Amino acid sequence: MKNMLLLGFLGMFLTTAIPQRALGANAGFDVQVVVAVRGLDDDGLARLAKVVAREPALTLEYSCVASGVLVLKYSDLPSGTRC
Repeated sequence: MKNMLLLGFLGMFLTTAIPQRALGANAGFDVQVVVAVRGLDDDGLARLAKVVAREPALTLEYSCVASGVLVLKYSDLPSGTRC
């Protein structure tokens, strides 16, 4: 009886310690995409940043105008989604 009570408390603790998102079947994935853009300038980067800001699941993680490298992050994408 004592072991069952201890096991019950342990089970309750573990279910509260694990985030609910990890338990859900609809948990999404975070994806980072690295893109090289030829001829990227400050104006183009500013326009791109405005477009990215409108998308709730997309953020601009890194940008380098000199090399034209951009790192975009998609958050909480379902499995099988094409970007």
